[in-house]
Amino acid sequence: MSLMHFTASRKQPKTEAVLDAIFQGDNESLHNFIERFNKEAVQVDTTDDMKKYRLQRGLHPNSDFAMAVGIEKQRTLDDLLKSQAYIQYKVQQTADTARYGRAGNTQSAPQSNHEQAKQIQPNKRTFGPALGAI
Repeated sequence: MSLMHFTASRKQPKTEAVLDAIFQGDNESLHNFIERFNKEAVQVDTTDDMKKYRLQRGLHPNSDFAMAVGIEKQRTLDDLLKSQAYIQYKVQQTADTARYGRAGNTQSAPQSNHEQAKQIQPNKRTFGPALGAI
């Protein structure tokens, strides 16, 4: 009796069906979706290729990330998950748009270091003795 109780209470391994059910929500950030997917994926015993396929399938179909993943094929799930740099870029871009792109916002977006350096440097002209500007 206790053996049956032990077997029944044992945690069953998750199957690929769990990954099939994970889709990015309409208002869910890419970061949150990948985090949620990865939390389940580590508990499923299947190949990286299958996990990669299921992750790509769960993305918003017309999202920039789905398009980028479709264009540049990653070899492993780890490579796909390393696309966090892209995610961070998108998060920063969205934040900048929200901060500086609102209607009625009179503040301009910050300049890059290169643009700031160009403004600081005076116009370089060399002057020779009695020749004027060269």
